[in-house]
Amino acid sequence: MDLEKPGPHTVVRACFRFDIKQERKKLIEKSRFPTIDHLGARDAEYQAEIARRLQPEEKLIRMDIEQLNQQIKSIVASTTEKICTKVRKLTTSTVVQMDQRRGLEKGTEEHRTLNKRVKKPYAET
Repeated sequence: MDLEKPGPHTVVRACFRFDIKQERKKLIEKSRFPTIDHLGARDAEYQAEIARRLQPEEKLIRMDIEQLNQQIKSIVASTTEKICTKVRKLTTSTVVQMDQRRGLEKGTEEHRTLNKRVKKPYAET
């Protein structure tokens, strides 16, 4: 009998640990940047805007590495926001009314009337 090789009676134990809180957070939170498909549809416009924003090269050469990193990050983020804008689902008047409603106590008459005015929070499309 060979003691080096395990026999068929070998028991394998495993422990799976899932971070459910982290997984739920991933489902709820939206990513800051759009998907590559959304960005790829307007790729030429995105590239042109990035090139235009990085144009003054003399200014970028004189920056230290931390400033340069911060500058490039802000340029990429603002360009992505500009190119891939999302349609707002709430109108500005609805947002204002919702803010007013949030400041009121729930049992008051004013809260009820404002609640009736803010029936449909989505903008008409």
